Amino acid sequence: MTMHTPLTGKRIVLTRAREQMTEFAQLLAAHGAETLYCSAIQTLPPDNWQTFDRALSQIEGFDWMIASSTNAVRAFFERYGVLGLPCNALDQLKIAAIGKATAKLLTDFGHAPDFVPHAYVAEQFLVEFQDIAGQRIFLPQADIARPLLREALIERGAEVTAVVAYRTVPDPQVVELAELLRQQQVDVVTFTSSSTVRYTIEALHAAGMRNSQEFLNQTIIATIGPITSQTALDVGLRVDIEAAEHSTQGLVEALLEWAKAEKELA
Repeated sequence: MTMHTPLTGKRIVLTRAREQMTEFAQLLAAHGAETLYCSAIQTLPPDNWQTFDRALSQIEGFDWMIASSTNAVRAFFERYGVLGLPCNALDQLKIAAIGKATAKLLTDFGHAPDFVPHAYVAEQFLVEFQDIAGQRIFLPQADIARPLLREALIERGAEVTAVVAYRTVPDPQVVELAELLRQQQVDVVTFTSSSTVRYTIEALHAAGMRNSQEFLNQTIIATIGPITSQTALDVGLRVDIEAAEHSTQGLVEALLEWAKAEKELA
């Protein structure tokens, strides 16, 4: 027997990186939604690993590593293995994770985080992460990461080594969204980061859809949190749904609440 939920039959676009779509798509499919893959971003290795590896080889000298994404965690442990560093080099390192998925991946690698903020954004992390003056912090991050976290930690007296763990670049696949929008075959477009918003708009413009904001605003726009929402607003989009918990699970729950309310009004 097919389970019917408020999302049954809803056509929902996923714009996050292809390698990160699986869990999100499965959660939506479990609630009956039809997922449309229009990845806006790709994650690639840095142009070279020299700076990252140099810092990583000195990991025993750090007090904390701050993992701001699953991509940073994967890069950390992959390079750790490539360099053949000893297992006990992490014995004294404390690890902070921004986000439930990031914390889970760290645990899967055998290193449960010592600190996870209640809300999964840098601003809340800084509110809760205290007493760091004099601490040496290793911060692997994206090439386009906001400077807020690094600068705030330095202002508080920490010694921060920020290194590029991965690059975020546009994914040409997102242009497929243009035709779906023109044919009005989309119910919801989801954005899980500021880069998915920016790259989607850029790709649609490059595909000849100069009024892409107008087409997108004919759908429901759903975001993973306030930073992504602000980026969407900045480029002229309307934000209809914002996840209370800034994770893909939280976004699915927000979509369910929206669809339930829509059915009640129908």
